[in-house]
Amino acid sequence: MFQAKCKFVNYRLFGIVLVLVFFFGLNIQQPLLGQTSQEDPEKKENTSNESDFPKKLKSKKTWEYIVDFPGRVLYLPFWLLDKGAKPIFSLVGAAPVTYSKLARILISADGRRGILPSYSPRTGGGLKFFLKDLTNPGSKLNITANLGLRWRQYYKIQLKRFQLGGPFRSDFSAQYLYFPDEPFYGIGNNSSKGDKTNFAQKQAAARATLGVDLGRKTIVTATFGFENNIISKGKNPHIKSITELSPEEKEYISGLSDEISMFSLQFQLQHDSRNRLGNPSAGWEVNIKNGIFHQTGNSKYVFWKSSADITRYLHLFYDRTFVFRIATEVTRTYGNRQIPFYYLSELGRTETIRGFSRGRFRDKDMVLGSLEYRFPLMKRSEKQLGLDAVYFIDAGQVSQNIFDNFSIKDFQVGFGGGICLFSRNGRILQMLLGKSKDRFRFYLVLY
Repeated sequence: MFQAKCKFVNYRLFGIVLVLVFFFGLNIQQPLLGQTSQEDPEKKENTSNESDFPKKLKSKKTWEYIVDFPGRVLYLPFWLLDKGAKPIFSLVGAAPVTYSKLARILISADGRRGILPSYSPRTGGGLKFFLKDLTNPGSKLNITANLGLRWRQYYKIQLKRFQLGGPFRSDFSAQYLYFPDEPFYGIGNNSSKGDKTNFAQKQAAARATLGVDLGRKTIVTATFGFENNIISKGKNPHIKSITELSPEEKEYISGLSDEISMFSLQFQLQHDSRNRLGNPSAGWEVNIKNGIFHQTGNSKYVFWKSSADITRYLHLFYDRTFVFRIATEVTRTYGNRQIPFYYLSELGRTETIRGFSRGRFRDKDMVLGSLEYRFPLMKRSEKQLGLDAVYFIDAGQVSQNIFDNFSIKDFQVGFGGGICLFSRNGRILQMLLGKSKDRFRFYLVLY
């Protein structure tokens, strides 16, 4: 009886240890980078004894526990919300089977063509058709159709990576969008959420790109574009439309009552040295762009825009990764020309400060910084998808002139966390919850 009771206690203690290891995101069996194991863990017989377990714990140094401590603290809410997290983990646990069955139905056997669901908070939900290797290996055709509330519409056809011989390639795209209730809070870093209005935007656009591959994952492109924009009364009945503002208020909003057609010429330098697509743990993403925008048939709206967006992925250990990002954008007019308000730099979208409403801050210039901490909840294998937890903090500001008016105290801040589901080909789904001084905001994106 005493021996059986001891075994029961040992099993229960061992079970508690396993649960704690899982919920704190630790993988005590994975060696550090640079270390090698003399035995294949899949072929090793189950001959562990009590002395094996502490040896594996010692594989982490004291400083590693210190560095890993933020991950434990940040993951604590998931542990406290055990009952709420279990359905998510059970869903993700079934995701490989579900995704595999879905892929066999929607994607051809050779993987060259298929139809997949798509969704984003701005464009709504719909379907995306793709066809790979259309004219040459690496070329791709994408056709996307999304619909949302109040008849929100987004249609796009895109031809990518058409080889023209040697290092030259070309891209083509055409799109139509109708966003019936885009938010507008005013212009400037101190705009108030209480001044929210909305407007409807129709846009038809076409772009052609010529690129030169410089090697080492770097390409230079020139893009010629044409866009036609129409701004009208917002369709959200619960919010005042921007067209209903007083004449004095409208005076500061350029491009409000005009149908504006613009052509643009932009030059771009892109460098992408990420070690993998789904959840990169090393490498860089660099995007530097400069271009001019000119109204067709008129010279009322003429301006240029320059931007830089740099992201660095830094692996720590045990698949823990820090992601550092800085971005800036500068918009200037030529002479007494004007900038339509919807071409101003913007903060509040998913890729800027998460936690604010879209279009929350607009002005000529923008600066942004972001830090993310990622760690695995479920590791990707050949037959399974991967799942990462993500915690982030974003900060940035808009300004009439970021060089003259830059101030740390004027930074707007958002923070939060969520999960990202990915395969070896890239991200599949991302769910995030962001918090700012204004509100909580939930993000769901299907890639």
